[in-house]
Amino acid sequence: MLPGLVRTIQATEAIKVILKSESTLSGRLLMIDAMEMRFRELSSRRNTSCPACGLEPSIRGLSGEYSDACQSPASDSSVPLLTVEALQQRLAAGESIFLLDVREPNE
Repeated sequence: MLPGLVRTIQATEAIKVILKSESTLSGRLLMIDAMEMRFRELSSRRNTSCPACGLEPSIRGLSGEYSDACQSPASDSSVPLLTVEALQQRLAAGESIFLLDVREPNE
């Protein structure tokens, strides 16, 4: 249950970043006590001398065994892409298709 909760929070934060929302968790640490179902936030300051995210980072990418594991070709997606034309052909062929539109009404 806990990984699903954390993934949902991460997805929400990613959407807020994409939408350029000012209410992200950036600069804060969210702590989850699943047994008591309590959430706590801790504020943190950016370490300007951090080698990964500081003002002059020296770590600019993954190295070693992690680089191969984290790089997958774009065609190796678990969500298949479907063009409008391909969808139209499948519908015309009578194929039963379930589409889930997750856009907001203003989109």
